[in-house]
Amino acid sequence: MGPSTIPQENHEISGSEEQVARIDILRGRSILVILILLIGDILSIGFAFWLATEIRAALIPLIGGVIRWDIFLPLLELNLISILITYTLTGLYPGFGRTAVEEMQQIFYSLTLGYGVLGIAIYFQKTGPEFPRFVFLAGWALACLFNLIVRFTIRNRASLLKWWGTPVVVVGPITETCDVVEKLLRSRRLGLKPVLIVDKTAPSNQPNILGLPVIQSPSHLQEVISRNPIQYAVYVEAPGDSHFETRAELSWLSKFFPTVLVVLANSPLGSLWVRTMDLEGRLTLRAQYHLLDKKSTYLKRAFDVVLGILLVVLALPLFIVIMVLIKLDSPGPVFHSNERLGLGGKRIRYLKFRTMSFDAEQRLEELLGRDPLVRQEYHKHHKLANDPRVTRMGKILRKFSLDELPQLWHVLQGEMSLVGPRAYLPSELKDMGTYANLIFQIRPGLTGWWQVMGRHATTFQHRLQLDEYYLSNWSLWLDIYILLKTGWVLLSGSGV
Repeated sequence: MGPSTIPQENHEISGSEEQVARIDILRGRSILVILILLIGDILSIGFAFWLATEIRAALIPLIGGVIRWDIFLPLLELNLISILITYTLTGLYPGFGRTAVEEMQQIFYSLTLGYGVLGIAIYFQKTGPEFPRFVFLAGWALACLFNLIVRFTIRNRASLLKWWGTPVVVVGPITETCDVVEKLLRSRRLGLKPVLIVDKTAPSNQPNILGLPVIQSPSHLQEVISRNPIQYAVYVEAPGDSHFETRAELSWLSKFFPTVLVVLANSPLGSLWVRTMDLEGRLTLRAQYHLLDKKSTYLKRAFDVVLGILLVVLALPLFIVIMVLIKLDSPGPVFHSNERLGLGGKRIRYLKFRTMSFDAEQRLEELLGRDPLVRQEYHKHHKLANDPRVTRMGKILRKFSLDELPQLWHVLQGEMSLVGPRAYLPSELKDMGTYANLIFQIRPGLTGWWQVMGRHATTFQHRLQLDEYYLSNWSLWLDIYILLKTGWVLLSGSGV
């Protein structure tokens, strides 16, 4: 459809032609999106199966056995087909509108189901003796890892492209929709791209907001979507709207859009794990705060211990190299420790590789005393972007967050967790306010949500909000996602 197909009397908004063209681009590339994801899935799952087989073949001189590709290939085809069908049925093609944690969870379940089908096929074909258990288990584990990495990489990189995503209409008062539009634009991996704002109360001279055209007339909206079928609408509830007003709005939206997302006004809930239930016709939300459940606490601790031991073993040679380089670079001890606030607000000794000069505290006081701009930056972020106290080796350690490695000892001791809120300084307690009561309910983390989302540019207050988000949304899946994203951040040299 070209821009000229919209009647002239509907040109009450500037930029509508350009926006309609954008809708066409998004719709027209949906097949390409699915094809890219499909190729990525086939290659990653197939490579995982092949690698597991090659590893098992390399072990034949030690433990015996044979590799029968004439048996493996038909089973691999069955495995791939069952997994791809499951992906399709669960909406992973194209999978727009899913958070990374939800997608990761669905991939795990789908791959497990696919390998379950493979196990059934092996049993009925009686090929068990010719199909090593190692290939089955390692193939499944590697498929989970590789497919997650490939899918996350595709979504993170491809979401930068203008045509990646699906068009979304945002409905509600401009005073409320602006915040929602900004959040959708920032959450680009969701693939929900706003293309139009509908506000019945908007002034007629309101041409656009945040680069999006604004229309007031429901009939105009009906005409636009009749020419450009759109699957998603986001309804933003206004504060003070009555139950009947909201119901009426949703009723007419449901006539035009297969999927309507509802953003509640002033909702106290922001959880990934909020679920709906029906209470005799009344919509009921069920929020689960997993970290307040003892079983979840024990599961998180077991995860920390097992993975923590593995990381310590793998990092031991690196520990030795770093210790030597620190001693050669500058005078002073290898390790630096200070007090931090742990579980229940209890003070713990916080161990790191030393990255600053031995007289760092004295130099900080002098710097803050003579430079008001630096003092303002430190007060806002509780750190300095260009800290003159950092040594040459310290800059390298901080760039790749290697100075945090000694904290694995705290994880094994039970003072910290691999993933959790930031370990705050005692001097920061007064600035934490009411957040402290919530944050101190669990152990601080080696990495966390604010480290991979907020990074160093965020304010102290925003860090507190991100830590609160993590606590309200915790699951083992979220921890795994944060660890994977931390690995990406470290490899990119951005630090944590």
